[in-house]
Amino acid sequence: MDEVVFKKQLGELLRRYRKQKLMTIEEVANKINIDDKHLGRIERGQYNISAYSLFKLIHVLEIHDDVFHLIKH
Repeated sequence: MDEVVFKKQLGELLRRYRKQKLMTIEEVANKINIDDKHLGRIERGQYNISAYSLFKLIHVLEIHDDVFHLIKH
């Protein structure tokens, strides 16, 4: 899989979970200590997310690790 496609699919997945939790980008960004504009770009697949920020985001959004199989290879 190409990096651009991966970032887009991951961003869409993260956005879907954030919206299911009825949280704004600002709320989530504040909880994981990153800029809300940066999180928005991550959700749009424009920026990479660090492993540590992804780890914190998974916990804030209560994403189970088995959900990552939804990202197509």
